[in-house]
Amino acid sequence: GAQAQLERALALSQTSQFRAGERQALTRLGVLKHEDLHDPVAALADFDRARALQPDSPEILINRAEAQLAAGQFDAYVRDLPDVMKALRGPDDRMALAAYAWTTALLTDSADTKQRAQDFLKAYPAWPVAQPMSWTFGGIRQALTQRQRPGAPLDRVLAVLALLEQPRSPDTTAQLAALLAPPSRAR
Repeated sequence: GAQAQLERALALSQTSQFRAGERQALTRLGVLKHEDLHDPVAALADFDRARALQPDSPEILINRAEAQLAAGQFDAYVRDLPDVMKALRGPDDRMALAAYAWTTALLTDSADTKQRAQDFLKAYPAWPVAQPMSWTFGGIRQALTQRQRPGAPLDRVLAVLALLEQPRSPDTTAQLAALLAPPSRAR
């Protein structure tokens, strides 16, 4: 089962030469390290090796981007985001990457947080109504909770990720708009 896959992938990762067909094993190993072992830094090494074998693979680029965010490598995430956006496959990927771009901007207090929120809100309607998202956000939630200061920005991010795990509806659209709106400033 999964243990045998992990052992094979670990043994494979110890060798210095990989065939192009082994890209999938490296990607699975990276996902296991990120999602199950909560070690996004170790996962990045596997995703980088897989990317060397197939630089334009959407699966590798998207998983690598999530691991960068989970590892707190915000500058690298922003730098690589245009390549990742070009490789997107469908509305689920666009939603996840838009959420991650907004998350990165919010957590780094970036000047483009408002623009990232607007981009996210524009992308959200492309996700079909009532369709559940294929993405799960357990690994990123765990990593951000461990690496970020508790408080309003992190709470907003976690609420957005929880919202994305629900099928899109008019209610989730309104909730997302409220979560992405800049907090009102007390006078």
